[in-house]
Amino acid sequence: MEEIIDAVNFEIQNSGYADKLAAGVVITGGGAMLKHLPQLMKFKTAMDVRIGLPNEHLAEQRRMKLTNLCMLQVSV
Repeated sequence: MEEIIDAVNFEIQNSGYADKLAAGVVITGGGAMLKHLPQLMKFKTAMDVRIGLPNEHLAEQRRMKLTNLCMLQVSV
């Protein structure tokens, strides 16, 4: 896991975005649920790290927008 974190940190540093990530890094997916991963990432990258969780409300809003868009296309 440390090799992956080092590779990600290397890419962040070389991309020029390291100084623009004031809010830190968000990790997602099943791997984000590994025990102590946020703490390890924070230690290795010196950035704030949090786990991003899906939000039902956002998914519902997107579904409504898509439905409205489809209705608009049908009516045109």
